[in-house]
Amino acid sequence: MTIAMQLEEKGRKSGLLEGKYEAQRETIIKLFKKAGFNVNQIADYLDLEKNFVEKILQEARLIK
Repeated sequence: MTIAMQLEEKGRKSGLLEGKYEAQRETIIKLFKKAGFNVNQIADYLDLEKNFVEKILQEARLIK
């Protein structure tokens, strides 16, 4: 196992990669909304639950 693979495994175990993935996913959701997509379209395109998309957009104050 290479050093890079070991570091990736360590990051995965510590949750660092998951946290980065979550932040990127939230950013993508916000960008879709700012580009004019509605909640249903975003959920469909990203294969996410509508409630999750709504929660992210409400927290970002992009929808009411």
